[in-house]
Amino acid sequence: MFKKGNILFEFKIPRIGKRVDNILIIKNIIFVIEFKVGSNKYLNQDKVQTIDYALDLKNFHEGSHNANIVPILVSTEAKNTSNIIKFSKDGILNSCLLANKFNLKNLIDDVLNKTNFQKEIIFSEWINSSYLPTPT
Repeated sequence: MFKKGNILFEFKIPRIGKRVDNILIIKNIIFVIEFKVGSNKYLNQDKVQTIDYALDLKNFHEGSHNANIVPILVSTEAKNTSNIIKFSKDGILNSCLLANKFNLKNLIDDVLNKTNFQKEIIFSEWINSSYLPTPT
């Protein structure tokens, strides 16, 4: 069980006008979690959607610029699959992690165990930071 962290439900992404199902912030990691309830497959379009949310936060949300960001697609009825936990230089995971209704907690634990925590996110600063979309 996670002893300390913050969770947001239906977090609005202003630039694209959509909502991420959940944002989970633990230490210096922002987990971007998208649920596909009842789905028994990890569809490419759902992976792209989840990664787009993560990239949007990384590039346009000031409080997310220096954070590690982990996109996770949860297809509740899908089979277990292996995940590679590797961050790029900018702190975003190289690929979308895949989970189901049974292994989401274990996957989050794996990420937390494999991450170097340099600076924790201060939630009050993160939630109140500016969202700066690209000028048109």
